Amino acid sequence: DYSCFTIIVADLKEDIECNSIRHPRGGPILAEVQLALTLRMLAGASYLDCSEIYKVVPSSVYTVMWRVVRAIYNFYKICFPFGDDEALQNMEAEFRSRSE
Repeated sequence: DYSCFTIIVADLKEDIECNSIRHPRGGPILAEVQLALTLRMLAGASYLDCSEIYKVVPSSVYTVMWRVVRAIYNFYKICFPFGDDEALQNMEAEFRSRSE
């Protein structure tokens, strides 16, 4: 949902939009592009496809993705209860119910 996407972009923008990774056209890669690319990669897309779709050089795709993943982890304080099978199953069920 686009409203959720824009909220996440606003939450992460300061952490992920910096000048160290540049767009081939010369400017920084926008936070919206970085988040969209990351979501695509996490859904199983090829890094070459993401490079082409989002106009990011192939060597930067994983750098962008891991920067966004770290920002999500740090901002939302996501914690997985490894070792607690019941808690993991509850998380999985909740995620599945929201995804349907």
